Amino acid sequence: MNSTLAPEPSSPEQAQLMARLRRMMMIAGVTTSVAIAVLLVAIGYRLFRGDGSTASGPDLTAMLPKGARIVATGTAGDRLA
Repeated sequence: MNSTLAPEPSSPEQAQLMARLRRMMMIAGVTTSVAIAVLLVAIGYRLFRGDGSTASGPDLTAMLPKGARIVATGTAGDRLA
C-alpha cells in the first residue's frame, strides 16, 4: 500500500499556493480555538460568580386593600415598586 497524504506539487506556483493555504488554515484554526476558549471562560464566569440574579431574600406577601389590583411592577435597587 503506497499512498501519501498530500501529493508533491508539480510546479512552484502550486507549492506557493499550498503553503498559503496551510498558513490560512492555521490562522483559522487558532482563531476558532481562541473564540471557543473565550466563550467557555464567559460561560464559566457567569455560572460561578457570586452575585447572580436569583432572589436571595425572604418571600414577602403584600396585603392589599379590598378592591385593589396590581397593574404594573418595577424594581428600584432593593425595592419592588
